[in-house]
Amino acid sequence: MKPSRFTIELDIDGSKYLYNSLSNAYAKIDEDHYEIYLKIKNNDTDYDEKMSIDLYNGGFVINDNEDEIGYMNFFEKVMRYGSSSLGLTIAPTLQCNFRCKYCYEIHENLFMSDDVQKLLIEFVTKNISRYKNISVSWYGGEPLLALSIIRDLSKRLIKIAEANNVIYESGIISNGYLLTKSVAQILKDECKISSVQITLDGIREIHDINRPLENGQGTFDVIFQNLRNIIEILNVSIRINISKDNYQQLFQLLDILNDEGILDKIHIYIAPVSSVENTESKKIQYMCLNKSDFADIEIEFIKYLIEKKVNINHFYPLYKPVVCSSISSNSFVIDPEGYLYKCWNVVCNKSFSIGNLKDGIKFKQKEFLEWANWELPDRCLKCEIMPICQSSCPYNTFYNNECSTIKYNIINLLKLFKDYHQFKDISGRR
Repeated sequence: MKPSRFTIELDIDGSKYLYNSLSNAYAKIDEDHYEIYLKIKNNDTDYDEKMSIDLYNGGFVINDNEDEIGYMNFFEKVMRYGSSSLGLTIAPTLQCNFRCKYCYEIHENLFMSDDVQKLLIEFVTKNISRYKNISVSWYGGEPLLALSIIRDLSKRLIKIAEANNVIYESGIISNGYLLTKSVAQILKDECKISSVQITLDGIREIHDINRPLENGQGTFDVIFQNLRNIIEILNVSIRINISKDNYQQLFQLLDILNDEGILDKIHIYIAPVSSVENTESKKIQYMCLNKSDFADIEIEFIKYLIEKKVNINHFYPLYKPVVCSSISSNSFVIDPEGYLYKCWNVVCNKSFSIGNLKDGIKFKQKEFLEWANWELPDRCLKCEIMPICQSSCPYNTFYNNECSTIKYNIINLLKLFKDYHQFKDISGRR
C-alpha cells in the first residue's frame, strides 16, 4: 500500500486526524492506526494488514496499483461528456435596474424577442430526447425585468419536458428588488422555479452604496422586506460580496438577519469581489481583497454561523468531479439575442460566443474548443486539495495563476468541522 496523495494530516489538541480530499473522509486516528499510516508512508511493510483496511476504507491509503489522477480524469470525462442533464442559463435581458459599482456587465436595453424565443424552444425540442433532466437558471442583467418572457418560456419548456418524460428544474439569480411575494408565487406556481439567489452587501449604509438603483436611490429596505415575504415560498440563498469596503460590517448584517429570524431559514455564503478579465469590472481592482485575507474572513463567518446554531454542512469540503458547468458539453449560456456562451462572465461579450441558436455551435472555433478541451493547470496536479478545488474557476485559469481561497483556509476549516461534529476515531470509539 501507499499513502493517498490527497491525505492531509492534522494535529489538533494533541490528537491526530486525517482528511482525504478525494474520498472526503475525515477521521480521528488512534495511536495504533497512526503508527500503521506512518509505516505505509515510509514504505515500511511490517504492519497489521487487517488494521490497514480501516485506513484504506477511508481513502487515506491506497493500493500500490491505484492511480488517483487517472481515476479523476476518467470520472471527469464521464461527467463532462456523458451527462444526461441539459443545463441552460438564460438571460432574457441584459438590462438592469441596479448600477452596482463592481458589475462586470454592459447593461443594454435589450430583451429577448419572439423570434429568439422561438429559436430557443426549437433548440430544446431538437435536443431534449438525449437527456433525462433539464436545469434552467434565469440570469441577467436583472431577469425579473423580463418576467413576462420568463413566464412564457417556462410554460413552453415545462411542456416540452413533460411530453418527453424529462425532469424539469429551475432557479433564478435576482437582485431581489422586484421579487415581491406575488412575483415569488408566480415563479413557484407557473415557472417551477424553486430557488433564488439574492445579494446583500452588508448593512443598509454599505449595501446602498454598492448596489443602488440606476437613479442612485438605495435598495436595501425593499430587498429586505421582499426577503421577509418570500422565505416561505422559495428556497433562498443569500450571497454577500466581500470587499475592502464592507468586510468590517459583515457581522452587523448577520446580526440583523439573525434578529429577524431569517438566518436559519436561508442558505448564506460570502464571495470575494473580484476583477473579471475582459469585462467592465477590471476597473475595480482597488476594492478586491487578497485571497488570504478573504480566507480568514470566511473562517470567522463560519464561526459566527456555528455560534448561532446555523447548519454549516454545505461548507464541508467535497470532491468536485466537474468544477463548473462551463466545461460540460451539455451546458450553455444564452443571451437575449440568441448568442451562445460557455461562461456567464462573458455573456455580454460576443467575441467569446461559441455560436447562436439560429446557426448552431461552432465546434471548430477556439472559443468553443478552449472550454471543451479545458484541463487543470499543471500546478494543480501536485496539490493535496486538488479534488475539492479543481482550480475553482476555469475562466480564471486562462488569465492568472491564483489559487482559490480554500488553499489558505482548509486546515482551519477542518478544525472547525472537528468541533462542529462529535468525532469518532477510525476504530469507532468516541
